[in-house]
Amino acid sequence: MTQDGLLFALNLDGELLSSHHFSSDGEEEEDLVYLEEVKVDLAHNVLVGGVLAGEVSIDGESVDLDGSNGQAFIRKMTPQGTEIWTQTYASTYSQVNCITILDDNSIVAGIQFQEDIEFNGNTINGNGSFGEMLLVALKENGAPLWLAPFLKEDFQAT
Repeated sequence: MTQDGLLFALNLDGELLSSHHFSSDGEEEEDLVYLEEVKVDLAHNVLVGGVLAGEVSIDGESVDLDGSNGQAFIRKMTPQGTEIWTQTYASTYSQVNCITILDDNSIVAGIQFQEDIEFNGNTINGNGSFGEMLLVALKENGAPLWLAPFLKEDFQAT
């Protein structure tokens, strides 16, 4: 079974501005798209985050996942739906769980991951079980600002 996602942008009168198909293109059970979070920034651009796995495309354009199974992503689009940028985070079984827009239109996102994850040339080591967390901050243009890992081993009860 494959999983797809649809995203619709409407104006204040409920009229359709744009629609976007996040498609799992393959025939494998591992081919999936989950749209976990949608936010609108101060300029009315749309940010969507979630997880892509297997063979996927966005609006018919194939997304190269470098063989990763379950890659977290954030995509920023204009109010009309034109892609501004897309960030993917290479790791097995990772997903964007939340996105926050700050007053300067920068972005903070929470990413849950299981195995090693890459961010701006840094590798954060996962322990192989789901539940590791990473906060990442991005400039309005998608450029990285900072990261803060929250690993389960750092929060073990004593």
